[in-house]
Amino acid sequence: MEATEQELRDMIPDISSLITSATIVLHLADAKARVIQAGITEAHAQFSILQRLLTLHIMSISNIVGKEITSEKVSDVGINYKSTGTNSLYSTNWEKTYHQILVSIQGMCDIIL
Repeated sequence: MEATEQELRDMIPDISSLITSATIVLHLADAKARVIQAGITEAHAQFSILQRLLTLHIMSISNIVGKEITSEKVSDVGINYKSTGTNSLYSTNWEKTYHQILVSIQGMCDIIL
């Protein structure tokens, strides 16, 4: 299932009011295409979270978000991301988490096949 603008805004409540709807929609579409290109269909249970993580990564490296976000919270559920440090292969924690989930999905597919 595709991520929505509101879901993305809920992940970044402190700064979501500073980002236009058009910017979010554009970056969600870009991330959607990249997730599909990685081999994950919209029907996959993790598609929405991958799309949101990749959107936030793209927005972070484009300085749209302005700073790397180290946590997200929706209702009573929250996730804190540990800093990846300067020697990391990933430029943001969003990208690192995206790749961890993607590899776990692709790894499961390899086992099933």
